Amino acid sequence: MDIEKFESMLKQIKVLSDKLEVKKLRGNNDYNLFLALFDASDEVRLHSRFICSLLDPNSSHYQKELFLELFIKA
Repeated sequence: MDIEKFESMLKQIKVLSDKLEVKKLRGNNDYNLFLALFDASDEVRLHSRFICSLLDPNSSHYQKELFLELFIKA
């Protein structure tokens, strides 16, 4: 494979990766609230884990700081 083809392939991968990131940010992702809560039988702390999961910018919801910023605004 020559270098031009390789560079072209890398550019295409970057474009696809950027498109995937936009989709994740728009809510097309694999975030599962129930997995974030995990122990659903623990009703005492259930809402705390729910809120924590949404406000954590590093959570698997792919919304980064969005929920935290909206919460702080409210």
